[in-house]
Amino acid sequence: MKRQLFLFTLLFLLISCTEEFLEKNDPSVQDHLIGRITELIDNLDNLETSSARKDSLVKAYNLIIENANDSIKSRLLSKISYNLYKEHTDSVFLAINHQSQKIAREKQDSISLANLYWDIGNYYAKGILKDSAFFYYSQAQKLFKNLDRSFLESRMLINKAIVQSSIKDYVGSEINSIKALELLNQANEEKPFQLYRCYNNLGIIYNELGEYQKSISYHEKALNIIEGTDNNNNFEENTKNNIGIVRQNQGFYPQAIAIFKGLLQDNNLRHRNIKLYAMILDNLTYNQFKGKIINKKIEHNFQLAKHIRDSIKDYNGLAISNIHLSEYFKEQGNSVEAYKYALDARDISKKIEDYKNLLRSLKILSEIRAVTRFKYLNEYSKIADSLNRVERAQRNKFIRIAYETEQFKYRNQQLRKQKIYLIGLLVMFAVSVGLVFVIKNNRSKYKILQSERERQQANEEVYALMLSLQSKLQEVRQQEKNRISSELHDGILGKIFGLRLSLDGLNNKKDDYSIGVRARYIDEIRKIEEEIRDLSHELFNDSKIKETDFGDLIQELIERKSKLGKFKFHVHIANDIPWHYLGNDLKINIYRLIQEALQNVIKHANAKNVYINFENKKNDLILTISDDGKGFNTAKNAQGIGINSMRNRVSKMNGILSIQSKEKEGTSIIITIPSVN
Repeated sequence: MKRQLFLFTLLFLLISCTEEFLEKNDPSVQDHLIGRITELIDNLDNLETSSARKDSLVKAYNLIIENANDSIKSRLLSKISYNLYKEHTDSVFLAINHQSQKIAREKQDSISLANLYWDIGNYYAKGILKDSAFFYYSQAQKLFKNLDRSFLESRMLINKAIVQSSIKDYVGSEINSIKALELLNQANEEKPFQLYRCYNNLGIIYNELGEYQKSISYHEKALNIIEGTDNNNNFEENTKNNIGIVRQNQGFYPQAIAIFKGLLQDNNLRHRNIKLYAMILDNLTYNQFKGKIINKKIEHNFQLAKHIRDSIKDYNGLAISNIHLSEYFKEQGNSVEAYKYALDARDISKKIEDYKNLLRSLKILSEIRAVTRFKYLNEYSKIADSLNRVERAQRNKFIRIAYETEQFKYRNQQLRKQKIYLIGLLVMFAVSVGLVFVIKNNRSKYKILQSERERQQANEEVYALMLSLQSKLQEVRQQEKNRISSELHDGILGKIFGLRLSLDGLNNKKDDYSIGVRARYIDEIRKIEEEIRDLSHELFNDSKIKETDFGDLIQELIERKSKLGKFKFHVHIANDIPWHYLGNDLKINIYRLIQEALQNVIKHANAKNVYINFENKKNDLILTISDDGKGFNTAKNAQGIGINSMRNRVSKMNGILSIQSKEKEGTSIIITIPSVN
């Protein structure tokens, strides 16, 4: 009976597997599947929410993974990836794109893989990871070149050129733009939009390089290309606005004003593209101001453009509006308003990481008030230097990627020539077995080269990360060693040496005075014992902070210090402080700050009461440590080792430390740590 049951079960499984195999390889079933997936994709426009469209695409993805055969799987996944990218579903898009890449590589579906690289390149081009965008566009370009798809290859070249222009690699951008133009002129496809992108990018490049006549020439070519085409994307208005900017940079303000006024005569522009309308209005007003044209509406138009940009959350444009208003009020002699708008421009630019406008705002701030000039000039210099280093590093990385791509192409060409030579030789001698062997051998070499390149790139990234982490770890270890060495040598060993000398002198004396002095020295030894115990606690608590409730750890520290300093303590910790969101480095620094402050109270303040207060104000953590001790003159005594150590810790957290103290009235230390949520 058991044997019959086993045979029946095995037969059922075989039938099921056979049916599934037949279904996956049945053309009618696959045609039906393609129809269902196509219907899900085509129906996206009828869905009202992005969430619903995402769910529909994920459903289509699951259908492909579970049911599609290998011949159509990667092609369908490429469509899903593209539509997920359009829906801005970052995490879902990235996961499905990478999985789809893996499948396309396994199936050697080069066209689908190139499209997937294209999608993820577009994704990274929107953010700050320009080198990743450049890498994936280069990978897609290489595949399109191998597939002899010159039109698609040209599109990848112009994408690379625009990325290069964004990080000021104008030479590389110019080279790739011209290469793209050469390929477009050879292509048979309709290409006005791609030609427009090339000419427009070249116009932008030459404007940035100060070659204004070349810039005007290419922008005019871009205008000629889009004449008579669909203007839904406002290509004509954008290009004319770019020409106006070039005229502005030349100092030809009347010509720039005429261009911007002509654009604003379109009464439908504000309804069609309000962001572009606000940009043109601001540009017109700025050129009227720079050209010293008397116009009572200059301030009103600046404010109107600013208001529109604020209402549509165009933060980049809002920063520019604030800069223009600051320049205007500075020219009017109203330094208060000029300073306010320059500060607003600086804050917005920092928030959106718009370093170009951040530098402009800092330059204006340095010119408005003499008292803060060096502060803003110093900040300007630091940001400019940092930005130059980042852009130089990105350009170097782009050069390396391009070089490796060329090397890979060269190897491919060499292998292809070798393959052709061997095939011709084998065909001549009609050795079919040898021909098969050579083809397989060359394919194997190609895969090994590709694998070696990917592995080398991964190893380089891991090695760089390990070096960085090792360097930081070594630096922290050395700092901690130096601090402990200083504590032991300057503090504890010095005290022990003094006590030893004193006790040597009292060793043979037995009068009451000597006994009392020895007792005091013994008490001093007890205090040194406490210091050593505190030092031990410091070493232990760095790791303990990671696994213990932080509030309890702070309470334990204060209680221990109060016993040593013989003072009463009063602690208040607000309930809305998100300790669980704070990083371990931040907690360790807060712990050290409190420890140093209490040590100063014990050594110098002679206080009876210490008050410690934690508050959360607008996502800033405010730590206040106060005592009723003897205080000190902050003008003379605010540069000690302990206070400097506290300032350094607060600076590392981008915080602010303030010390308020008067002799015989106590001391208050206020520490503000920004953005703890």
